[in-house]
Amino acid sequence: MNITQVFESPVGRIAIKASENGVCRILLRPTERLLRSLGSRSDASTGVRVARVLGLIRAQLEQYFSGGRVTFDVPLDMSSGTSFQQKVWRACRQIPYGQVRSYSELAEMVICPRGARAVGGAIAANPLPIVVPCHRVIRSDGSPGGYRHGLTLKKKLLRLESGAGWQWRRETGVQ
Repeated sequence: MNITQVFESPVGRIAIKASENGVCRILLRPTERLLRSLGSRSDASTGVRVARVLGLIRAQLEQYFSGGRVTFDVPLDMSSGTSFQQKVWRACRQIPYGQVRSYSELAEMVICPRGARAVGGAIAANPLPIVVPCHRVIRSDGSPGGYRHGLTLKKKLLRLESGAGWQWRRETGVQ
C-alpha cells in the first residue's frame, strides 16, 4: 500500500510517496506525467499510519525550508536501492547539517576507498533528496559537482544550510 501527497514548497512542487515502512520517495518538481505514474493506493487498515508519516515529513520539510530543522526523524523505506546504494544513503545521512563531504570522503565512509564514481552513481539514484542529503556531497576540488535536481537547487540548499538562509529566503520568496 502506497500513498502519494503533493504540495508546494519554496523549491517548487514536491511529491512524497510513503509505504507501510515509511517515506519511500521524494520527488522535487515532478512532472504531471510522473505524478500520474506514481498513483495512490490505500486501504483503511494501513492508510491512517501512512497518512500520519506523510503529514510528519511534510511538516518537517516545511520546517527545514524555514531554517528551523536540521535533521529528519521520520521512518524511511529505502528498500528500492541495492545494498551498496542503501549503505551510501545511510552515510549521506551522517553528514551534519551545514557541512559537506567529497565523493571520495563518502567512499571512504562506506569502506570503498576508490569508489568515488560508484558513490556518485548511488547518490544519483537517491530516492529521498533533502532527507537523505546528497546535496551535501561535493567534488574534492570544492566545486559542487552534479545534482539530479539541478545545480541551482543544490547551491540554494547548501546556502540555506551554511547560515545564509536569510539570503536564500529572499531569493526564493520564503518568509
